Amino acid sequence: MAGALVEHMRMGDQIMSKHGAPAASRILTDDMTGRSDRVVLEWEVEGPSASNTEFYQVMAKTEVQEEMGLWMEKLATLIDHTEGETRVVQ
Repeated sequence: MAGALVEHMRMGDQIMSKHGAPAASRILTDDMTGRSDRVVLEWEVEGPSASNTEFYQVMAKTEVQEEMGLWMEKLATLIDHTEGETRVVQ
């Protein structure tokens, strides 16, 4: 499922970019260690508060909500386990 998830995440980036979201992601996969078919998604942003404000501005648009709602429905079928981390690079 990792390949399908990577492709779907790229589609999500395209939707958000089309509507003005500023952050592009980097997708990493790991099929050799730990959990099999691990997919890691990274966003590089200026800071958490700036990215949240811009994200919410984009997500406030009805057309984005409709597109991302359909995207999220499919995403739910591709994920078995999730973990989240926030890291600051200085």
